[in-house]
Amino acid sequence: MALLRMGAAVTVAASCLSPASAQAQASYQLDIPAQDMEAALKTVAGVTHEQIVFRGEVVRGKRSNALRGSYTADAAIAALIRGSGLSVSRSARGVFIVVAATASTAAAQDADPGLEKAVMAEQEIVVTGTHIAGAPVASPVLRIDQREMREAGQRDLGDVIRNIPSNYNGGQNPGARFQAGTAANTNASGSSALNLRGLGPDATLTLLNGRRLPYDGTAQAVDVSAIPLDAVAELQVMPDGASALYGSDAVGGVANIILRRDFEGVSTSLRFGTSTDGGGFLQEYGAVGGGRWGSGGALVALQYDRQNAVRSGQRDYTRYVVGPNTLLDAHKHFSGLVTAHQDITDRLTFSIDGLYSWRHSDGAEYSTVAFAATTRFSNENYAISPTLAWRLSGDWKASLSASYGANKTRRFDDYIDKVTGYNDGGSSIYDNYAYGGELDLDGRLFAIPGGDVRLAVGGGYRFNHLRVYSATSAVPTGDGRGNFYGFGELSVPLVSAANASPFLYQLTLSGALRHEEYDRFDGVTTPKLGLVYAPAPDLDLKLSWGRSFKAPTLRNEFQVFRVGLQSALFYGGNYPAGSTVLLTSGGNRDLKPERARTLSTTLDLHPRAVPGLKLSATYFDIDYTDRVVQPVSNATLKVLDNPALQEFIDYAPTPAQQAAVIARDSRGLGNYTGKPYDPAKVVAIIRNQLVNAARQRIKGVDLVGSYRIPIATGDVTLSGQASWLRSNQRNSTSAPLTQLAGTNFNPPRFRARGGATGHFGAFTGTLFANYAGGITDLNVAPPVPREGMTTLDLSLMWKAPAAHGPLKGFEFGLYVNNLTNARPPYLAPFDDTTVNYDSTNYSPLGRFVSVSLRKAW
Repeated sequence: MALLRMGAAVTVAASCLSPASAQAQASYQLDIPAQDMEAALKTVAGVTHEQIVFRGEVVRGKRSNALRGSYTADAAIAALIRGSGLSVSRSARGVFIVVAATASTAAAQDADPGLEKAVMAEQEIVVTGTHIAGAPVASPVLRIDQREMREAGQRDLGDVIRNIPSNYNGGQNPGARFQAGTAANTNASGSSALNLRGLGPDATLTLLNGRRLPYDGTAQAVDVSAIPLDAVAELQVMPDGASALYGSDAVGGVANIILRRDFEGVSTSLRFGTSTDGGGFLQEYGAVGGGRWGSGGALVALQYDRQNAVRSGQRDYTRYVVGPNTLLDAHKHFSGLVTAHQDITDRLTFSIDGLYSWRHSDGAEYSTVAFAATTRFSNENYAISPTLAWRLSGDWKASLSASYGANKTRRFDDYIDKVTGYNDGGSSIYDNYAYGGELDLDGRLFAIPGGDVRLAVGGGYRFNHLRVYSATSAVPTGDGRGNFYGFGELSVPLVSAANASPFLYQLTLSGALRHEEYDRFDGVTTPKLGLVYAPAPDLDLKLSWGRSFKAPTLRNEFQVFRVGLQSALFYGGNYPAGSTVLLTSGGNRDLKPERARTLSTTLDLHPRAVPGLKLSATYFDIDYTDRVVQPVSNATLKVLDNPALQEFIDYAPTPAQQAAVIARDSRGLGNYTGKPYDPAKVVAIIRNQLVNAARQRIKGVDLVGSYRIPIATGDVTLSGQASWLRSNQRNSTSAPLTQLAGTNFNPPRFRARGGATGHFGAFTGTLFANYAGGITDLNVAPPVPREGMTTLDLSLMWKAPAAHGPLKGFEFGLYVNNLTNARPPYLAPFDDTTVNYDSTNYSPLGRFVSVSLRKAW
């Protein structure tokens, strides 16, 4: 990652503003005490939503003036720095640049783009998509800061990712139910994991401040909701392949959770909410505190929340489901995070991040007339990552980092006979840990007319370990896997503002190469090439091509082999009543890495003639081969009639063949029919262990836009995102294509979110519409198109303007999600044990009303 020198508060809303704008500047009520200059400038940036950049050494040790009253952004910054030996100017792109008044004042007054770029290259923020400080990124990057999350009423990062159209809410997310396709596509611990393009939660790499986190125990994904939102500065999502930069898992893309570096004081919060249809009562409590001293700073954030279950009997459309059955599981969750940094010398800085979280959830996903099935999870997670950063001679920088993390998930499955009370369930433990270390260097190689040619190189070692314990298995399963890796990245600015010509304002080429050597299979080398071309300052064209891969996860390899007896009615075919099938599942130790070719083309428009407007369109194409999947999905009734699945099905198995398969299950046959096992009634064995399927192809278009309009009392921002997706899968070279996107328990072909955010003095209001497109219901023959779902989210916040007295520092919020109480679209259920909607795409929570109170002390 490119770790840059902190010296600015960066906001996205004003990156296209022009000082020549004819629009009147908004005024803001400010109450900022005299304090450290860096903290004061960041406060002004946060309130005014402007972009302010400055070198850290320029403002270090300086004190700001106090501000009380109504100010425009220009006036606020000027008043803040008056008499401090600093000066401010504004660039052609609307960025405020703060420099030493005795330094290159003429250059500052001219708002030289080179100065702006140089200063911004020294902010200590993490830039997802490159290891090189200040280099443009050829892939699309979506950035959502904490202010946007709060104003949208999102209470944790799980809420945030579920509102990103390019992210699929299947996989590890609350609400995904038993019938939702494959084992990797169901809620396993109440966690929330990114699943970009619907490629699976283990095909999106999630980082914390640029460092890997331990996998969630049951899905080998990362739970983003474990990180307290108070500690988050922003979430950066790059929905493009990036294994050449970050290694395995970065096929669908990369998400980087950037922590707040500094916090002054203490803030506490609470939130209560409930569904108007019943169930889901929420309590949430949070606290964040921190301080900054001349050579460092620290922040501590704590969060506790608990929420009641939503039961099938609390919704009129699911009251037919045999109980006990929960649509959303109950949970309790605590998390704590510490981040700190300290300058050891003027060139050496030490920083450390630490995370601990605990979660307990329980629910009932599948019960029959004879048996009641419930599942409870307990999940404990911690991670620590220290880093030493050196500023070397010239502008070279080096960092040495290490990380260690562990995750332990305990699962308790009860399968209770409703007559006798006998519990045929059991428990299991998924015990993960991971550690690693990395050394990075980046800096200037030499200068060319377009700017500095820059290089980043690095290498390291990573080790992951998984051990699975089961009460029904005498021997635990699992093992560890380590790998060494090295990478290099080059950025070549052929044309910049310094040597621009008509229709050629910027041209930058980039390339990256990474090799990973594993101790369990052959090494993998992945390249990535990028191009950024700007014919004018208002328009950027970006092109990215690369190869990505995902090593088979340890759970993929060592998942316990299981055999279940189920009714053939679930799987199609024309068989007599009472016919059954044996369904196998489990891992595969012969899996090889998945490989992908990724391509993206992005057009960014930020016209100076329309200040505040930003538009972006991205076309993406992923050719994903050797994909690890379960070949047979229990989301489709027609499995036994599907020509694409015939190689995984053994029809009319003999009793000896059945006995051989059952003998491989250490706990014996799992009978889910409610009737005795009869070999004569078994019509097929469906082999559903993980395999390297032949190919998936994913194509589509992402759209992102925003338009900020200053008004007399603040501003109004219109913003939106949309994603159109086509995907298919071929399970073998001879099998026909199977459509994925737009079918049940896969991403819809179209998702969108758009609305408005207004700042009106002390008040902030947002209204957003969310649309999840319809799907084709494959649970019936012939398949039937089902409608999509549209919801409205309303958020109202008021921050007390009082400078003194009991209301000082208070903020009140009212939030209504799904304002119109839209219900999930109908989906044909398998029977009276499963729900009648697609639980991966549509929520049964209904209208949810919550209130919050926050106090800064």
